[in-house]
This record gives sequence, structure tokens and C-alpha cells, in this order.
Amino acid sequence: MVAGHLREGLNQLSLVLLLTAFTLPLFVGLGRVELENDEAIYSYAVGSILDTGEWASPRSSPNPDVVFLEKPPLKFWVVAAPLRLGLLPPDEFGLRFWDAVFGGTAFVYVFLIGRRLSGAICGAVALLVLFAHEPLLFTHGLRSNNMEAALFLSYCGGIYHYLALMAADSTRRGTWHIAAISGWFFLGFMTKFVAALFLPVILAGAAVLLPAHRQRLFEDRRRWGAAVVITTAGILPWFAYQYAVHGTMLLQVMFGEHVYTRFTEYADPRHVQPWHFYFTEASRQLARSGSAAWVVFGLGILAAHTAARRLPEGVVLGLWLVVPLIPLSLGTSKLYHYFYPYLPPLALAAGYGVGWVAGAISRTARGWFYGASPPALGWRRGVFLPLAYLAAVVALGTAIEPIRLELDGRTIFSNHSIVRPLLAALGFAWLAGHRRLTLG
Repeated sequence: MVAGHLREGLNQLSLVLLLTAFTLPLFVGLGRVELENDEAIYSYAVGSILDTGEWASPRSSPNPDVVFLEKPPLKFWVVAAPLRLGLLPPDEFGLRFWDAVFGGTAFVYVFLIGRRLSGAICGAVALLVLFAHEPLLFTHGLRSNNMEAALFLSYCGGIYHYLALMAADSTRRGTWHIAAISGWFFLGFMTKFVAALFLPVILAGAAVLLPAHRQRLFEDRRRWGAAVVITTAGILPWFAYQYAVHGTMLLQVMFGEHVYTRFTEYADPRHVQPWHFYFTEASRQLARSGSAAWVVFGLGILAAHTAARRLPEGVVLGLWLVVPLIPLSLGTSKLYHYFYPYLPPLALAAGYGVGWVAGAISRTARGWFYGASPPALGWRRGVFLPLAYLAAVVALGTAIEPIRLELDGRTIFSNHSIVRPLLAALGFAWLAGHRRLTLG
């Protein structure tokens, strides 16, 4: 009994350390880079709130007389509030702090989705794939005062709580998950409005395709109705106020210039890309980090298992990827950061593929481990567990920057791929007896 609790505690500690390793680095060096492009525009809007006290009407850079109407101001409020209260410094770190919080929280949700899908290994690999995806972290991504981190969290949180809702065995838990889904949608919509609309479409599509989900949705119809009313009541006041002040200009700026024009024409000719832009750019970036092969392999395995077993998580992940990708690809203007909220299904597919391989190895070699004597098991843990942690450190370090060690001008160790050290870490962890850590 005591040994079991100790083993469970070690597993939980390992998971906490794993999540910490992927979330804390998001905060490192937030204040080192100057504001630029959209980030400077949004930071100007935050500054105007602090200067004028007009929270409902932040100003648009560089004209202090023009109200920012492109997007709802929730993100500006979130950033400005702790600055006004003196809880964060009024510098680049203070402006970007909440983006790192949103990104770290989203990473936790991605891990939880992966663990629900196929075990801890799936979630860990998904985190590593996302962490190694350089644009997601450094180009209009999760560490900058833009809208992407909040929207990224909106999808990750909404999808996780939907899956948890469908597995919930109590009314109280179900109510909490519905409230969480509504809250994350509210965050996404009031941050980047139209871009968040794919979330309810994905969830509705899953309910249509999966009879059990459809039945659960019907059973919870009253709670869903209440959630829709409350969420709508939270969204409408700002739109109503701005329409009362600016009239049709609100619709012209928000929907005309920044939705319709970008979808059918372009606001900037540099944004015009071919229909396959998101496919090719995602493939290129995944190849740079060394994870493209695992993503393709995992997508194939996950698609096959979803078709054969009617895997609910597989259906939801497929919709999460395909539903937004089709209209985004049909639009004229394309920027890669538009695709960030839909990267997690690819990362989770890679995790699923690695988990499947690890499971196959475990099943074929199970007798070798369980047939060993206690002294042999202790010896294995003493030898292989440190090696597992060392390989995990190499994988994490490679995700940050390729590793190259030289001695007297000669390269003695070089690693540019996260896949090799990751597989080594998982293999050593399994050999050390941590099957729950590697297989969930």
C-alpha cells in the first residue's frame, strides 16, 4: 500500500515537473525584445486605457482620437488592469505577462487532452512538438502582446472541457465543464471575435457525428441554454455601446475591413498566399523541428483507430483541424499565426503515434520486465532512470536550440532533432519500470 502511494506520488511529481519544464520558459526574457508591428498597436491601445481611463474605447495607434474597433477589448482590459493596480511593471514584461500565462495554461490543457486520448506519453510528446514549433513561441505567438495566446487557450480549454463533459458521471461536474467551455469561448470571442466561432462549430459537429455526444447534449440542453444566455449577455453590452456611439462604422471596420476584405481580397498584398499555404508552411516548420515524420505517422494511426473504433477523441481532433482549415485555406489573405489555434491536433497526433509505438514495444517486451527479480528491478531503476532524465533534458534543450558540443575544433556531440532524445527518454523510463509515466 505504502509503496503504491509512493509510486503514485512520484508519477504525479514527474508530471508536475514535466508541465513546469514547458510552461516556465515562456516567461523567460519577455522584456528583452522591443514591441513591434501588431504588438505595438495593441500595447498603444492598452496605454490609452491607462492614460484616458476610457476602458470601453481604447485608442488606435497612432491617432489618439480614433477608437480601436477592429476587435473587442477584453485582452486590453486583462493587460491594463494589473498595470493600473501596480501588480505588474509598465514595461514589455508587464505587457506580455498574460500572454505567457495563457500559453502556459493552454499547454496544460494540451497535455490533459493527450493523457485522455492515449496516456501521459501522448500529452508529453504533444507539448514537446508545440514547444519546438519556433513560430508559435517567437513569431506573433504565445510570448507577445498579441491576440494569439488568448485564442489558443480558448480552443485548448474549450476542447478539453468538452471531452471531459462527455465523460463526466455527475451533474455537478457536467455543469462545471459547460461553464468552462462558455468561459473559454467568451475569452476567444471577446479577444478575436470571428476567429473563435470555429469552436462551437467543432463541438456541434462532434455532437452530430457521435450519437453518445448528441444524447448527452440533449440531456444537458437546459444547462447549455443557460450558458448561451449568460455568455451572450456578457458579449452584447460592448457591441451595443459601440454601435450606439459609432453606428454602422463599427460594422464597416470590424466586419468589412478586417473580415470580409481579408477573406475576399487583402488588406496587405504581402498577405496573399496560395490555397495550400497552411499545409506547406506547417509542414516546413514541423520538418525544421524534426517532428514532421511523427505527425504524419500519428495522423495515420489516429485516423485508422478513429475509423475502426469510432474513437470520440479522434473525431473531435479531426474536426478541430479540418473545420477551420477549409475556410482559412479558401480565404485570400493568409498569415501563419492564424493557424496557431489549430496546431494542437497535429501535435497530439504525433503524441498518439509515439504512444502507439511505445505500447507495442511494451506489450512485446512485458515478460522481460515482469519476470525480473526485485534486485534486478532496483538495478534497472538505478541505471536507466537517470539516463531517462538526461535524455529528457537533451530533448528539451534541443527544442529551445540545437545542441552542438565541440572539443579542440571537433564535434563530439550534435543533436538537431527532438525525436531521438525523446524516444530514448521514453525507452529508458520504461526500462526503469515507469510504465505509468510512459504509457499513461
